[in-house]
Amino acid sequence: MSEPHIPTTEKEEQLSLLAREFALLLSSSNIDEEIQATLIDLLPFMELGEMLSLISTLEAKYTNSTTSQLDTFLEYELSNIQNRFEQRQNTRDKELLQKLTDLTNNIS
Repeated sequence: MSEPHIPTTEKEEQLSLLAREFALLLSSSNIDEEIQATLIDLLPFMELGEMLSLISTLEAKYTNSTTSQLDTFLEYELSNIQNRFEQRQNTRDKELLQKLTDLTNNIS
């Protein structure tokens, strides 16, 4: 399954959020510290889908009030990312429209 194309900065922001969610899930679990350390060491070698699967498994097994607070936090953070993306996109659209208008005026 191919991953959707996400610009690097947005992909980095998503990975950062996933890392925070993973860290919170581990800290709220009763998983042995040695196993936690091993899971952390494996993260750089995991595909995004594998990370999501691991996080989903941890959420299903160790869900508590911490994860519901985490969900609220992540929704807020993802909303901020989406808003920043849309603002950048709107700015780019306006700049492009202005350049096209200027070009049209110069040609006429």
